[in-house]
Amino acid sequence: MEGSVTGGTNRFTVQAVAGQWVYLDSLNRGAGGVVVDFRRSDGTGGNMFTVGASGDSGPHLVASSAAYDVVVRGTGAYRLRLLDLTGLKHVPPGVEMKGDLEIAQTEVFAFEGTAGIRIFYDALDADFDPVLIRLLNSAGNIQFVNGNADHDVGIFTLGAAGRYYWITENVSNVKTDFRFRYFDVDQAPMLELGSPLTGKMDPPTGAIFRRFAAKAGERWFFDGRGTNGGGWAVYGPKNEILSQNSWNADLEFTTVFESIYVLGIGGGGREPAFFDLVPSRAGTRTQVLGLGALVSREINAAGEDAVYEFDGAPGQRLFYDAIEGFTRATVRLRSPGGADLFFRGMDSDFGPLTLTEFGKYQFIVEGGAGNIGAYRFRLFDLASPPVRALQLNTTYGVGIESVPASALIKVVGSYINESLRSYATQDDWRVTQQVAGRREALYQQ
Repeated sequence: MEGSVTGGTNRFTVQAVAGQWVYLDSLNRGAGGVVVDFRRSDGTGGNMFTVGASGDSGPHLVASSAAYDVVVRGTGAYRLRLLDLTGLKHVPPGVEMKGDLEIAQTEVFAFEGTAGIRIFYDALDADFDPVLIRLLNSAGNIQFVNGNADHDVGIFTLGAAGRYYWITENVSNVKTDFRFRYFDVDQAPMLELGSPLTGKMDPPTGAIFRRFAAKAGERWFFDGRGTNGGGWAVYGPKNEILSQNSWNADLEFTTVFESIYVLGIGGGGREPAFFDLVPSRAGTRTQVLGLGALVSREINAAGEDAVYEFDGAPGQRLFYDAIEGFTRATVRLRSPGGADLFFRGMDSDFGPLTLTEFGKYQFIVEGGAGNIGAYRFRLFDLASPPVRALQLNTTYGVGIESVPASALIKVVGSYINESLRSYATQDDWRVTQQVAGRREALYQQ
């Protein structure tokens, strides 16, 4: 339907049947002074819809079988198409939809949705030209997707069963193109634990999905060994993102619910790139920690943690003695209430630290980013062996020669859980105590 009006009307007649869905596609965005009415040719029932001729409208449901008039009125040029959406075939998940769009042209694709289906819109074109993509339900309401066709959207859940429409619209004054698909992520294949998930992402901005079952509170580690050509994310049962990173980095996360989780792998470059990922459940070894005892163990699996538990009490003073660590290993001390009292690299001492709660404390060794290696440490209770009472005027150590008092360095101050003096062992020092109380001397090799 194309032409112009000058204060009058032009009329086009079409046949429509009850239950048919129609969509008005405007191909002239400059038709601001033109209005379109859609109504029965016999004049009964009033206008089914009235819209400006410069914009799209629909979908609209035909109530009864009859001849209908498309009445164009006003002043100006117009160019229109009336699309029959009922005849559109169902496009299943994973099938590409692509094509060229003339100026202001709209193309529509349909699929049959069910309540609770989880959808991911996968944009496959990366030129970000002005193509608008919308997902409409059969009532014409926008569902989750409403923006540039070259942006991914999801995961999102459909709330009702029925026919849904992908509306692709060229909103520019030049010819454009589009390319996309959608996924039902609940139909994705299951992950194989411990087996590498590898492949070449082509189209470069495409996506693939895998599912895995997990119980509440499980720790997972995904070892990323690919290029930096994209990213991956883990989605929970409520479509929330639990963890995300680039292909050449790892994923670590803890599940909240017993459910089926989804791993999404998406490309981000202009050329096909390779991804490589090894999924596994991260192990946690829990054991009793004897304060003051030397702990010498290994983290020997990617993502593994070691948890050491002990009973603590308010006023108890601790000192962490780092003896040996490995790259990117960290330690943390967690209170009975779940607060981290300290978190640091494993090869760095910490303390003294005064506890404030009764209960079970956890000292946690974390490999971090898939690293493995040996470690050694001690966690001292400064009021218990092997901490000893310091006898004044007594020589400690091996090969230490006494020196006159005049050679000692004097430090004056009042401190709580702070170092009074920190010098190399070959330096001599002394402390003038201004406040009564217990002091500790730490000798480190």
